[in-house]
Amino acid sequence: MAAGFVPIPGNITVPPRVLTRGGFCFGLCLLPARVPGQSPELLSDPLVVGGVQFPILRLPSAYTRHLPAGGPPDPHGVNNGTSACWAEPTPGGSNPTALPGTGILTAAHVAVDWTPVSPMTPSSPYGVEGYAIDAIVLYPESRPRHAKLLSVSPAAAVGSHVDVFPQPGPLSVPATIILTFQPSVYTGFLCPHRMILDRSFCAGDSGSLVTDQNTKDAVGLYVGELITNGTAYGACQIMQQVTTELAIDLYL
Repeated sequence: MAAGFVPIPGNITVPPRVLTRGGFCFGLCLLPARVPGQSPELLSDPLVVGGVQFPILRLPSAYTRHLPAGGPPDPHGVNNGTSACWAEPTPGGSNPTALPGTGILTAAHVAVDWTPVSPMTPSSPYGVEGYAIDAIVLYPESRPRHAKLLSVSPAAAVGSHVDVFPQPGPLSVPATIILTFQPSVYTGFLCPHRMILDRSFCAGDSGSLVTDQNTKDAVGLYVGELITNGTAYGACQIMQQVTTELAIDLYL
């Protein structure tokens, strides 16, 4: 699901009651699993809040996690996935995952399966397993002395320009945020905060760092590809939820 500014596909009929500007409306976007024969549509019944009507766009989609070739788990840590940055428990924080030191932040599905894994290198993953936050810290990994504290964007805004750092190498790829779901009140484990980019990447790119082009703040982790209405987009885990719930600081 996404909430806020929603791009309207050009091949659907927009009812007169739905206000649009620049190809966007303000409402909800549902992304259910794609079923053959289904097409994007604006639902006939809007969401009504306090007497105000908000349109609901339904975009049947197919989602693929861009984990390493061969699927999870990756017994070599992020060697075959993509690392975002270094992570450490926030000094004086709650440290809910009991992370004992510095590790590498990546997408959880790069290294975690539903069954026990042996061997796992590094031997101890630290993260949220079985919940909605698709992020994990693989420990141990020494933080180099040149690494500096990486600021995290408090909000991922539709229309913002970002840089994605897929594997391999330091070169970034530009993208634009086109959908977001980031509740301002709740950041807990059971409700994923996601954003959708106007382009997708490749298998093995899960865990790639996404930063704001202007501020250079961390915005998210790339986690996979979403295909809807015949177009491929990039799905990301929003970073603010990761650092808040795992109580970690990022370094790059």
